Amino acid sequence: MNKDGSGPVWLTCLTGDGIEVATKVLFSSREVMSDTRLVELQRGPVLGAAVRPPMQLFEAGTWLKPLPSYDDYTPNAGDFEAKLVSHRSEERLLRHYPWWLRQRDGEDGSILITVWNELEDQGLQYSASKGERRFEAIRSSSNPGPLSKRFDMVSGMVDMRKQDRLLGEDCAWYNRTPDSADAGLMQCLTADGIPLIDEHWSGWGDGEIFKIVALKRRPVSMDEMQPPRDYLEPAAWGFIRP
Repeated sequence: MNKDGSGPVWLTCLTGDGIEVATKVLFSSREVMSDTRLVELQRGPVLGAAVRPPMQLFEAGTWLKPLPSYDDYTPNAGDFEAKLVSHRSEERLLRHYPWWLRQRDGEDGSILITVWNELEDQGLQYSASKGERRFEAIRSSSNPGPLSKRFDMVSGMVDMRKQDRLLGEDCAWYNRTPDSADAGLMQCLTADGIPLIDEHWSGWGDGEIFKIVALKRRPVSMDEMQPPRDYLEPAAWGFIRP
């Protein structure tokens, strides 16, 4: 429930030893939105293998295997590698259409690697900072909807009717999050869609502006569009391969 008392209320019923036997979601009016109840329970020894996640979940290829085939599609969006910097981070950006990889290395030692497919609801993200690591991935055969995970964080492309020039390249400014009120992204893009400037703005004052310092249009393979294998190794997350 929100602080003002609006929104749904989530309730959970637990046994003394922490087993969830029922859940209920209420509207702010306290009317029942949904509820679930336990129908069977067996207490007994459980093998570790039964609760261990499948090891293929830690393999990037599981999530990045193309859903349709793009072999016959030749877009006006060639491969490239770029380097962008801000006052506190450095980014490596790759494109192999429709795939993108963005690796952000912070001066504080933090790492954020995002790989996504701009045509599908598909991608993964790995992040690591002091005391925390996180891995998220989605591979859905359904068309991206308003509630889908957008790893590129964009929701539109509104022409801001401004131009810039960096590294001898012309670019035009676009608002990529036109419906956002508290944080968003503006980009200055070349004619073939390469961001020369990424301006991440925030109403909380912690925005960041990345400007390109190196650009090379070259073939990029899918092998390059993956996080380092060591980052997703099951043992690094406390799971031992059987």
